[in-house]
Amino acid sequence: MLKRFLKKKVKSDSGSSALVSFILLVPLFLGIIATGVDFSFYFANRGQVEAVARDAARTVAIFGGNGSSTQSTTIEKSYGTSKAVACSVGRTDIANAPNKYIFVNANRTNLTSVECNVLASLANNGGLISFAEEVPVIVKCGPNSASAVGTRTYCSITYKYGGIPGSPLSFIQIRNSDGSEGGMLSTNVVTKSSESEVKNPGLVNR
Repeated sequence: MLKRFLKKKVKSDSGSSALVSFILLVPLFLGIIATGVDFSFYFANRGQVEAVARDAARTVAIFGGNGSSTQSTTIEKSYGTSKAVACSVGRTDIANAPNKYIFVNANRTNLTSVECNVLASLANNGGLISFAEEVPVIVKCGPNSASAVGTRTYCSITYKYGGIPGSPLSFIQIRNSDGSEGGMLSTNVVTKSSESEVKNPGLVNR
């Protein structure tokens, strides 16, 4: 009788122990899966930003410089998109973009046509790119004018990754293009460069 009782008791305890272990482990496994998914999204997001920055640096190289908010290079003036079009508030691809907030905080009067096109490219990739809401994306390309063929051109994009709510990625440290360090959910800086293909004779009014 005692043997039977003890056997039953051991089975009952082992069953309860397995249930408790299961309850404790499920959140841990879900957290690991969520972190893995967010980690993948972060690098896919960064890859898209790097591609846009690389294209912009190449465009600046072809134009012989980025110009300024009021002046452009002669090549951009002849063949590029005008700032009036690139930075227009009524631009449909910007107005309908999922990440409209990157324009709400951006003062487009101080941007060049290349920089406005960068912001439009990022906004139009809204399905792939997740920016932190209400945090402005800052774009800076340069130099204003290439003094010689082979002058280094660049485009830098500063942004914050939105991430999955509650993600622990903010604790993971990274090194940005400018050498600074921060968590994956803090400020990210991507800078890509190219070499100017022309010597720009000077800037002209837009």
